[in-house]
Order: sequence, then C-alpha cells, then structure tokens
Amino acid sequence: CAFRLLSFIKRENIDLVFSHSSAFLGGAIAAKLARVRSIMVIHETFFYLPLCLWRFLNRIVLAFNDKTVLISSIIEPLFKFKNTPPEKTTLIFNGIDPSKFAAANESGRKDFREKHGTPADAKVIGFLGRICFKKGVEYIIESMKYVISENEDTYLLIVGGPDETEDFPYEKSLKKQVEELGLSDRVIFTGPTLEAEKALSAFDIFAFASVEDTAPRAILEAMAARLPVVSASETGSLDMVVHNVTGLNVEPKNPRALADGILLLLDNDELRPRFGENGLSRVENVFSYRTMTAKYEALFNELLELYS
Repeated sequence: CAFRLLSFIKRENIDLVFSHSSAFLGGAIAAKLARVRSIMVIHETFFYLPLCLWRFLNRIVLAFNDKTVLISSIIEPLFKFKNTPPEKTTLIFNGIDPSKFAAANESGRKDFREKHGTPADAKVIGFLGRICFKKGVEYIIESMKYVISENEDTYLLIVGGPDETEDFPYEKSLKKQVEELGLSDRVIFTGPTLEAEKALSAFDIFAFASVEDTAPRAILEAMAARLPVVSASETGSLDMVVHNVTGLNVEPKNPRALADGILLLLDNDELRPRFGENGLSRVENVFSYRTMTAKYEALFNELLELYS
C-alpha cells in the first residue's frame, strides 16, 4: 500500500501527505520515501494495549511524521519522550458547527418530547450517542434511582442505538437494568435519530459517563445547544467541560456522584442557563470547525514554507 501511495505522490507532485489514525502508517511511510512533508492525526487511544507497546508505536508515528496532531490532551503524555522535540506534536481539537444546535427551538423540544411520551413540563436528563460499553450508560441509569427519589418529576431519555454486533447485548443489559430498578416509566430508549438537534432541545441537562472517549462530539453538540453538562468521566470530556463554568465534572463510575451533580442543577434555575450560555461560548471560541480549520491551515502553511 505504501508503494502504491509513493507512486501516486510522485505522479501527482504531492507536497504534503495528511494521514489519519496511527493504525495506518502507509501514508507516512510513502511520504518519507518520497521526501515530502507528512502530518498524522491521532484520534484513538489504545487502552487495551500494554503501555510499553503503545509508547513503542507512538515512537514510530513520531519518527515517520514531520508533525503529529493530537485531538485531545489526554493522549499528550503518551507522545512525550525524553529526546523528542516538543514541536513534533501539536494539539488541535475537533470542531463542530455550533449554529446548527444553538438554533434549536421550542417546537422541536415539544415534538421530540411528545413523540417519546415525555411530559412537556417534566425535567429531562439526556444522553445522546452510540449505545456501547465504552459510553458507561449503566452509570447514568443507576444515577437516576437517586435523582428520581429526590426529584420525582424527572425523566431520562437515552437517544441512540447499537452500532456493532457486540453492542446489542449491552443495550439489552441496560433495558434489563431499567426494569430491575423499577424505572421503566421514567427511562426511555428512543432509538437512533437523524435529528440530534431536536433531541438535544428536549433535554434540560446532558449526562455523560464514558469510560473511553478521546473526543466526545456529543458533549460539544450538547454545549452548543446551551445544555449544562454533568460529566462523570476522565476522558476527552475534561478538555470540554470546565467545572463550575460549563457544567460539572464529578467522580467517574460513581452513580451517586453523578446524581448529586444532576440534582444540584435541577434545583438551580439560574445555574443551568448560565452554564448553557458558557458552554455555547466555549464551543464557538475553542471547538468550532472554523477554529479547527484555521489551525490546520496554519499548520499546512508552516510545514510547506519551512521545507520549501
């Protein structure tokens, strides 16, 4: 594959190769052989690999690329080596178009709630994303037994569905968990949606509990929709959710802590909108696609000018 790319690079007079994911080094190898510039973007975190193997792979990535882009600060330490110049890596966050979510309206909120049997005047906690083990949805469900015991008029909408074959048993276990907790009338699985902005407009608080997530897009979408976020996670969410500014960061894998954060916001009608506005502002200034593309454009120009 690398040799086919090498032929293409030479034939088309390519000056810079832009690759994604360390699992594919073909672009970087081809660029090295062709003596042109190479940038690789690292999206994943291989939590299942031994640390020594992960760091070995990262050394290879650094060696074959002029610049390695990391999309989350949680993976930065794994690319810091004693003899590696700091300029070999750079942090560029993924971005979204916040206007799509910031423009959500009351009719969309009403329609989505009606469609899924949720009262218009109820407080709704929401999760939006793929239903898989990595998302830690069981912690959100568990937290609801505490929330509802203290704030009865509260619902949880779980928006999304399984994506891979191994996800379906996990979704089944979540539904069983809801039944065993006696929450079937308050926890609603809506299934997947193509209208994320409508789903988010139906929420009052966004709950997040992923155990593995480098750059959770759903949090950015929730913040763009002016939702306060309660995050029980030590993933890329820490780049996004500023504690006591755009939401609350609580102890991971702790349903009681997650519930306490949710209850704090449910009881404070001033704090929720303040966090929501702060969240939208943070997305617009730090996590917008315009900010992201400007940084990539500057990086491309830097390398092309430096080695021209």
